[in-house]
Amino acid sequence: MIHQKHLRSTDDGHVSKGESTHPNSDDNVAIVKPPSEKCFYRRINYTRSLFDRGKYAAMPSNSVQKVMSQVPSTTNTEFQVSVSTVKLTFPSWRITSITSRQREAELSKERTHGYKLDKVHIFAVNLFDYFDKFMKVPDAWASPEIKPYAPGENLQQWLTDDKAHDQFVIRAHHNIEVFWNDPRQSMTVPVYRRLYSTESFVQWSPLGTYLATVHRQGAAVWGGAATFDRLSRYAHPQVKLIDFSSGEKYLVTYSCHEPSNPRDTQRVILNFFVVRSGKVMRDFKGSADEFATGETGGVSGVSWSVFRWGGGTDDKYFSKLANNVISVYKTEPFTLVNKKSLKAKNVLDFSWSPADPIIALFVPKLGGGNQTARVGLFQIPSKEVLRQKNLFSVGDCKMYWQSNGEYLAVKVDRYTKTKKSTYIGFQLFRIKERDIPIEVLELENKNDKIMDFAWEPKGLRFAVIHEESSRTNISFYSMRTATNIGRVSKFTTLKEKNAYALYWSPSGRFILLSMMLAELSHKGHLQYVLACGSIFDGACSDFTIYLALLSLLPAYLLHTIGVQTLTAQALGNIVSWFRDNSYVTNLCNSM
Repeated sequence: MIHQKHLRSTDDGHVSKGESTHPNSDDNVAIVKPPSEKCFYRRINYTRSLFDRGKYAAMPSNSVQKVMSQVPSTTNTEFQVSVSTVKLTFPSWRITSITSRQREAELSKERTHGYKLDKVHIFAVNLFDYFDKFMKVPDAWASPEIKPYAPGENLQQWLTDDKAHDQFVIRAHHNIEVFWNDPRQSMTVPVYRRLYSTESFVQWSPLGTYLATVHRQGAAVWGGAATFDRLSRYAHPQVKLIDFSSGEKYLVTYSCHEPSNPRDTQRVILNFFVVRSGKVMRDFKGSADEFATGETGGVSGVSWSVFRWGGGTDDKYFSKLANNVISVYKTEPFTLVNKKSLKAKNVLDFSWSPADPIIALFVPKLGGGNQTARVGLFQIPSKEVLRQKNLFSVGDCKMYWQSNGEYLAVKVDRYTKTKKSTYIGFQLFRIKERDIPIEVLELENKNDKIMDFAWEPKGLRFAVIHEESSRTNISFYSMRTATNIGRVSKFTTLKEKNAYALYWSPSGRFILLSMMLAELSHKGHLQYVLACGSIFDGACSDFTIYLALLSLLPAYLLHTIGVQTLTAQALGNIVSWFRDNSYVTNLCNSM
């Protein structure tokens, strides 16, 4: 026979415990009366009376009431609707729902905990569950069990591969497989395979240390040399998207939930976790409209990534674009820098320097106003204006940072005097030089359409694809040469090269031109520009590009690579193949 305690309602709306009864008796029900305004204000007045005594007597008597008034109390209508829903769902139960009260308690804590009453007093709110948790702590202290140290796997082991191979992951339904890529042998080597390891998608961390998987309950990260053990889990129900910080210290998870009222927008929840420990450092909650600005790529009207990381790989700052402000946060306390956002009226876009805590922002011209468009550089955390450039007759701007943060290129679309067409130019900022000088670069033909722009990583050069009368050219520029130390200069142009995208190698010196949408037509080809190096004699210091070039060779030419002495006869077939399938030039002689 099972006995249980039943609940009864008091006159003021509180629930009191009754005595044990038989489960089949009619008294074994929970009767909760609708909340009353008298009951709600009785609790407010009781709390306020605590502040009317002692050292808090000087505090205004309506302080607590002002804080608690932000929390909407459960109305009688909401209560009756909740009761009716339960009765329709469970007709045999004589019990009313208290979910509305639980929701009100959680909302009270969320909106009022940490509220600053004044410069000295901070309002604190805790649930009774917390008190029960700490009351159960035993009085007698017991020393924790000391576990023997177990060394973990080297998460960067894959970087020590003697052939500098890369790893890639393939997901098929809920299963994932990790392989070594061996372009020289045109084959893959399996590393790890796991069934039912993800329910949505997988994602590498920026530096390749972790492999993240997404599940209904949250996310998880895996890593290691070969075993790919699970390193940590991050609880976030119904997670949709994830994002790593630049230095892989933090993980951001995102979920959206349908509102109870069809007229409201979806509710968004973002959590910040420490990757190693899985600890939640901060959460952001709000409607989808509050997170709708930023880059594209999100879901349900929310742009992704909502937050942008800056200041290099130390993960010290992150920021979010909002209406007329840029909210910059510091990761140590996870609070706003200087407790307030960076004000920038009608700011349209911003970007972080890859190396320094510097923000570049673009503010367009206001319609019908006298304010011109401008590009500004701000130092964080002081928010000092380092440099500002006013721009006239501007249609749009796009910013390109060099990987070391030494240069910033701003592509400016300007209107002609007739306002019927536009032409494009560049504003080049020399960030590391005194007073940050700005140089203007315009193409020889102003009517050329800019298709792509790319800085050489860790270098001084950049490449531009520009189209003139359906003919595509690629021009190369340098920010400093032997003859022009402080001015940008063009040193070569590849004529009529039908490319549409530029890809520099990670360490510079090499650039790949993607031609004719090869991934769609299967009839295009890739064209390489080799700068300051050789393909086959070992002078190529970038081994990744070296192997990528070799992977293009057909099988009958691969035997040439392994010979110790290269002869003209051995190289004849390779030279003929490159002559027919690619174009190689030396950019160093043109500088």
